[in-house]
Amino acid sequence: MEDFSDAPLTRSTSPSDFWGARWDRPVASALKRGAYRPLRQAGFSRNTASILTFGLSGLIHEYVLHFMSLRRHSGGWPAVVDSFRMGQPYVYAQSHTKGRQGLFFLINGLLLVAVRLLEGQE
Repeated sequence: MEDFSDAPLTRSTSPSDFWGARWDRPVASALKRGAYRPLRQAGFSRNTASILTFGLSGLIHEYVLHFMSLRRHSGGWPAVVDSFRMGQPYVYAQSHTKGRQGLFFLINGLLLVAVRLLEGQE
């Protein structure tokens, strides 16, 4: 298994290098295989595929945080399936700021594309 990261804050040379080669390498690899490459093969440009892949990453983060912030009224962290089976509603136990993770990743995707455009890469 590959290392989680490769000194992203000190060795990255660009946003593309940071996200694609140094930060959270297993997830970056999965997103590259599962989203970016299929989008490119479907005819999307490099920049459009990048923005859409970052958008997908943001949606995944939103989804995970949504379920992490749910708690049953009685407290604790039961499985989501347990809640449906027992008919007990979940409530937000902490403030989950919907949309901020998605916005963060979308902004980073746009930043990556802007740097590419400024450097004349596409």
